[in-house]
Amino acid sequence: MRSLSSAKRSELARWLGGEGIELGALHQPLPVPAGVRVNYVDRLSVDDLRLQYPELAQADLVPVTHIGSAEDLVAIADESVDFVVACHVLEHLEDPTRGLNEIHRVLREGGIFFCALPEPRVTFDREREMTSVEHLMHDHPAGRTSRRDHFVDWVDNVERHQPWWLTEEPDPQERVRLLLDMDYSIHYHVWRPDTFLDYLGAVRREYGLIFETLAFAGCQPGVDDEFIFILRKGVAPLPVTAPAPSTYAVPVVAEPEAPAARPPGARQALRDAGRAAGVAAGALSAAIRRRLRRPPHAS
Repeated sequence: MRSLSSAKRSELARWLGGEGIELGALHQPLPVPAGVRVNYVDRLSVDDLRLQYPELAQADLVPVTHIGSAEDLVAIADESVDFVVACHVLEHLEDPTRGLNEIHRVLREGGIFFCALPEPRVTFDREREMTSVEHLMHDHPAGRTSRRDHFVDWVDNVERHQPWWLTEEPDPQERVRLLLDMDYSIHYHVWRPDTFLDYLGAVRREYGLIFETLAFAGCQPGVDDEFIFILRKGVAPLPVTAPAPSTYAVPVVAEPEAPAARPPGARQALRDAGRAAGVAAGALSAAIRRRLRRPPHAS
């Protein structure tokens, strides 16, 4: 189970207004200001999600309004939503550039992308290398995702460091084959806040996907294991100020329609394991905030 900071999420959720979507929320939807309407997107129906995640059999899952994945939001029209929420989703995508393109497509001009990502230095990703911009820029246009390489990295640098590995002593190659056959939802990609900004800059240069950074909250070691960006589709003509604090309520959801059957996409909702450990992140947060103060055209 991932470690969440409700106060941090609620503070940043005040940027949301109107009607939008949240991807892969399962039983942990983002609390939103009163009156904000949320439709929920997942790759499976609620009944099928309960089969996929038996540990959530008794949990209150959000109603799934649209069947789809972040890489394929075909059920959502162009420029039709005011916001997209993706908490711990992008790292599960084989092709996150495709996911960013879909999110950019469905957002109205000026719409908000609430993007929460795990901080690798306090999660099970701590032994892994950061995903390079070169890797992402190479895979996307070629239509390939280095799938097996990602699973080898996962086994070598995540599972090998788990306590159960010493007890079970699995064969690494057999373990990779098993996870591939299961279509197991690994973290394909790993970012720190600074490397994710590098990635956003590359996507902007290469594909014209413009997201202006409006706000950032770093990981709070011992409290949570994530960092959050508030991104705006397009650059505002004038600097945008944070909305006033709002009253929060249970998200207002639309009545789910009976979705057409679609093949499952990549799993997006792996329950992140590992608790936050003590990490001195003050210097990094200060550096990120200095970077965010640069004009939108700065690299």
